[in-house]
Amino acid sequence: VLESGTAQGVITTEMVVVDDADAPNGIDPAALTVHLDADPLHGTFMDRNEVEVSMNVPVSYADFPLTYTANDANAFQIEDIGLTARDETLLTSSSETFQIITGAHLQTISVDRGWNFIAFAADPVDGPTELFDIDGVQHHRGKLWYLNNGNYVSAAALSGGIGYWAWFPNAAIFVDVPGAPLANALDIPAGWQGIGLTGSAAAAALPAGGITGTVWGWDVGRQRYINAVQFEHGKGYILMSQGTTVTF
Repeated sequence: VLESGTAQGVITTEMVVVDDADAPNGIDPAALTVHLDADPLHGTFMDRNEVEVSMNVPVSYADFPLTYTANDANAFQIEDIGLTARDETLLTSSSETFQIITGAHLQTISVDRGWNFIAFAADPVDGPTELFDIDGVQHHRGKLWYLNNGNYVSAAALSGGIGYWAWFPNAAIFVDVPGAPLANALDIPAGWQGIGLTGSAAAAALPAGGITGTVWGWDVGRQRYINAVQFEHGKGYILMSQGTTVTF
């Protein structure tokens, strides 16, 4: 994952030797070449010798690591690139697919035990199941819920600028959650809505108009609503919108 404005990232690899009926003494890494299954659409790969790697120009393990350079460091792009290691003599191979995300907004989400009211400053790449999975362990329980004109709706996908209720059995930190960057302005439909801060600001003032009454935040430690004094990055808020646009 490359954050917006970051042009280059490095892919390293590790040789794992396994027993093989055709190679009882293991496979010699020097006999392997690594092939791109397709040429990247949004950037280029260079080996450690500054030689471009492509579908037609494989690379040896000795030439790793590879450096990926995005064509546009500020453009949000996602693509999957497959790498296949081949032993041309033994006709054996092993493949791995990498997802490359460029121009991303990276956000850290911290949660405590109990109900959390969270929000994303960008449109997350992952859905609710994948996002809260760490090393194969799912950290939240049940569904995520958001408020839409006074009605709670279960979330099948996640979007930036929306407040989500999620229950966690233990405290956890989700680091560098990638998302498609959003502007620091949010259109809020009329009615009771759950929202969150978008853009890169760590905090922002409450709107001076366009809403009715109190903006409510959530005290996760005491598990109760509180009067919000400002918007904070990563937290959800409830308000009565008159149908307005808020600039953070």
